[in-house]
Amino acid sequence: MDATSRKLRCSHCACEDFNHRRAQLNTALATFLGLDAHNQSADVYACRRCGRLEWFVPPDDQYLVATAPAAKGAPAVECPKCNMIVKREVSRCTCGWTRPATR
Repeated sequence: MDATSRKLRCSHCACEDFNHRRAQLNTALATFLGLDAHNQSADVYACRRCGRLEWFVPPDDQYLVATAPAAKGAPAVECPKCNMIVKREVSRCTCGWTRPATR
């Protein structure tokens, strides 16, 4: 399994063999209003040896942009994926598109 570009290893038994499925993260308010379909989903990996669950939700886009390495000397560009303007010297758009490396 490869959840975040790293090999997944069970923190309990060190097994590297997992079953994967998606799970809905329901909230009481959304359930009460009948809006469960609008809740966020998560990737869940279950260790095949001991059953421990590892949960992953999509990363925080604002954090990824804020911590992305600077693209030195790069001009502002329009993101080809979402058409947002990517500011000067920022290497990643909030949609996840990464500016090609410049030499």
